Amino acid sequence: MKKLIGVDIGGTKVAVGLIDLSGAVLEELIVASDGRNREPMFEIVVDAIRSLLKKVGLAEEEIALGVGVPGIVDSKNGIAIFQNNLDWENFPIRDRLQAAFPKVDMIKIDNDVVHAGFAEWRASGLTKEDSLVFLTISTGIASPIFEGGVPIRGRGLAGEVGLVPVRTANGTKTERLEFVASGSALEAKAQARYVDATMTSARLFEQYLQNEARAVELIDDFLDSLTHGVYIITSLINPTQIVLGGSVLMRNPYLLPLLKERLLNEMLPVQQESVAALVLSQYENNASLVGAGLSVV
Repeated sequence: MKKLIGVDIGGTKVAVGLIDLSGAVLEELIVASDGRNREPMFEIVVDAIRSLLKKVGLAEEEIALGVGVPGIVDSKNGIAIFQNNLDWENFPIRDRLQAAFPKVDMIKIDNDVVHAGFAEWRASGLTKEDSLVFLTISTGIASPIFEGGVPIRGRGLAGEVGLVPVRTANGTKTERLEFVASGSALEAKAQARYVDATMTSARLFEQYLQNEARAVELIDDFLDSLTHGVYIITSLINPTQIVLGGSVLMRNPYLLPLLKERLLNEMLPVQQESVAALVLSQYENNASLVGAGLSVV
């Protein structure tokens, strides 16, 4: 069997890892990205893969390659359609990697969060009869949907719950979830509320834990909007499990019971069993890398 190599490409770093069938990362290499420059960025990816192969003593013909790319990806044709943080519009990354590694006979490309969700699926122990939504909240918000371990793609943008309008401002108006509950949105709101351009979301949560009134107000509104978003997912999909990931929730795990409490108050009694299916990610920050590697099994 081929050895599994996962590649997670981002705007700030590229991670390459040797993954085993259990999802363990046996060896990993991380290098800085250069997302502003199309060809130099590709060379960074190629060099990182070659460096890992040299490090672990593997030849091209011994590996299968799974690659995660942010943004909109044509997974069928292996094309990076659009990325906010990479200069790769309509970049044929699979064909380019195939040319760079001609002896690799399996290369799969997908969105990085889809790969992360697949890793969560594999770790969950769910069956082909089950469904899973991976809701990740960091700089932005994404939520790939899996049915029987297979991502539901629709026409290419399925699972974009970040674009769904939810209530905000103490329920007085609606706004897209990503504009009110992502890490970048929280940071912008904190800077405006504190009149401090250096305010970060991390400091906001520190202030919240100290019960500072402005922080409590902002996080309360954040939780209300997030509750609304999760309730929409539950009502539309009724998944077996909803896995929460991303830096906002993973660095502040005490938010999970607060979210569950609010959901119980929102839901009809017949829906409330779904709250128990809401869990935090089993991965720290490498789910995309693991899922990319497992995608070529």
